[in-house]
Amino acid sequence: MVQTHAESLVLNQSFHTLYHESKDLRDKVSELELQLNDPDQASHALRAEIRALTNQTERQKGALMQVRDELRAACEEKAAQEAGYQQQLAHQVGEIQSRDTLLREKDNKLEAQAAKLTAQEVELQALREELSQSRATLAGVSTALSTYQEGEEARCLRSRTSY
Repeated sequence: MVQTHAESLVLNQSFHTLYHESKDLRDKVSELELQLNDPDQASHALRAEIRALTNQTERQKGALMQVRDELRAACEEKAAQEAGYQQQLAHQVGEIQSRDTLLREKDNKLEAQAAKLTAQEVELQALREELSQSRATLAGVSTALSTYQEGEEARCLRSRTSY
């Protein structure tokens, strides 16, 4: 892009220089034509110089047209490059937006899973507490049952001994 800009500046400078040279030549041709209209100064050398200057003017006009064409081509190339760059940039923006959307969706799913895991953790903790209480109750019942059983065994033993 910088190279295209530099080429454009060079072409513009060439165009400017050719324009001024062409203007100077036209002025000189006009001056010589005025001299030719004066019969005293009409000579073969002046006519030859006018032809040479006219030919040079025509060549410079051709060069000027070539510079204009090159400048147009450079501008068109620059516009095509810029359009390609804009298209590439739009494609990259679309990809980034798609990735961003996908990441947001994954983040939302992860947050939902984290909330579900937190709820399950609270439920698991309640179940552990309930299990701990059930074990304590079971230990108490087991102790009471053992005490009862020992008492029954002792009563049965006394009853047998009394017979």
